[in-house]
Amino acid sequence: MAYNQYAYSQSQQPTSPGHGQPLQQPGVYRMSSIQGGGDPMGRRPSAMFGRTRSDAMTSLLTAEGPIGQSLSAPEEEAQDEATEEASEEPSVKPKFQAKLVCGIFDERPFFPTVLLVSLLLGALCMLTEQRELIREMCGGSWLFTNFFSVLYIVTLACLLTCLLSDPGQMSRQKHDEMQSAGLPLPKRSHKAWLYKRPILRFDHYCRWVTNVIGLNNHREFMVMCTGLATIAVLGFAVDAALLLWCLPQFRFPIFVVLHMGYSAIFGKYIMPIFTIHVGFVSRSELAKDYKNDEFWVLKDAETGGSTPAKDLDADIYNEAFDNDALTYDSQRNPWDKGWQSNCFTFWCTPRWTPDQLGEF
Repeated sequence: MAYNQYAYSQSQQPTSPGHGQPLQQPGVYRMSSIQGGGDPMGRRPSAMFGRTRSDAMTSLLTAEGPIGQSLSAPEEEAQDEATEEASEEPSVKPKFQAKLVCGIFDERPFFPTVLLVSLLLGALCMLTEQRELIREMCGGSWLFTNFFSVLYIVTLACLLTCLLSDPGQMSRQKHDEMQSAGLPLPKRSHKAWLYKRPILRFDHYCRWVTNVIGLNNHREFMVMCTGLATIAVLGFAVDAALLLWCLPQFRFPIFVVLHMGYSAIFGKYIMPIFTIHVGFVSRSELAKDYKNDEFWVLKDAETGGSTPAKDLDADIYNEAFDNDALTYDSQRNPWDKGWQSNCFTFWCTPRWTPDQLGEF
């Protein structure tokens, strides 16, 4: 059962990430355990990061990690910066901290290190050991070398961009103007404790780059995921082909075998993340929207009506969740214009212009 690890509790009243409005429903779900261990965290069902709808939420947890639970709601009222910083810090400081650009702290800074080192070692293996075997098997390796060189360079460049870039903080001037005028924050923006000002078109926090994915780095994140998925799939395929060619010759290239195992494990984790985010882009749905069930409903087969997932009672929600009965309702998503238009908007809308607020 997908939800048997959660017990219902009314001990907490989290805030909704949508424009700073408090939740009207008093009940929340307490996460009592996560596969592989984890600290208990209180969340209502539509706001939890650790649950799964099928296996989607498990993959999102793999990408975001427990630290993603610390993201807070947008702030509508101006606050003193010192007070704001104090309120946004975790109650217990992580054992390991590493300061990156933009003042980011993460409890597990080794995640991007592991990803970077593994990619570099994979590239070294493919462009040395595998390259020589490809040359023996095919009589040449220029196509293999050029293709994987470009693939690794683009993927690593996008990874570093996601790691080091500002994800799209609202400018200080614009933020101050909106607060002074009492205006609501831009739609799809979200306040994260990593940054002092709201992130425009906030998607999610990614622990593998220890940064938020938002307006300014979302496209690079998708290119990075595409590159990582391609490296995993093609790497495994090339390793398998080389192994089949070498074994009849009584050759056992140990580095190819090791790289094949790495590609298989890497693909197991990256492919679900990649496919989930492709679905988000095609529906113009952000990961934050998905985790909060903004556009998901439970349909009544008898009446033909539907009830928003966020409005369901705990028991009904659990039953619907266990039976995978929640469905996406495009009519509830004002940003969904069809997958062709959604993809065009995602890839072609200018994002670095001063007046861009990410409301698309």
